[in-house]
Amino acid sequence: VKFEKGKVYPMVIFLHGIGDCADDWINKAKTVECYSALLKRKEIEPMVLVFAESGYDKRSWYVSWKKDKRKRYEDYFIKELIPEVEKRYSCGGRQGLRGICGLSMGGYGAINLTMRNSEIFKCGGSFAGCVNLYRLSFLNKNGGLFNMLYISEAVMGEDERIKTFVRAV
Repeated sequence: VKFEKGKVYPMVIFLHGIGDCADDWINKAKTVECYSALLKRKEIEPMVLVFAESGYDKRSWYVSWKKDKRKRYEDYFIKELIPEVEKRYSCGGRQGLRGICGLSMGGYGAINLTMRNSEIFKCGGSFAGCVNLYRLSFLNKNGGLFNMLYISEAVMGEDERIKTFVRAV
């Protein structure tokens, strides 16, 4: 991808599942290949993809642990990783240009980080995440469960409409 000088691009952070690693998004999920194909077909705009490691033996849950002050993963993502990526690459810089998603443990981390830092992320996505939406609603600093919750119609049995989402909230 050729990035234009001076233009700021969206950033999407990918979080892996428990026991997995960031490279799995590239090697197993073929995320870069999918991104390149969508970009070539002009179905998406250029963006910066960030494949993050979870830390703590691949089992951090992407949270800052209360009992062990050395395990401050949420703090690391919000206060260090995001600012460093935005400084190095012309991306993010404001809520509307940041998204985060994850698989399983990473899905929990993505939704948790989005709910707890809704001023940072425009959206968070979970793929087979271990998520309790009711419990996470209490973490949302802005109150309420969600402004909007969309569910793929494919979940409802309409496979040909996989790109269509139903507003649930």
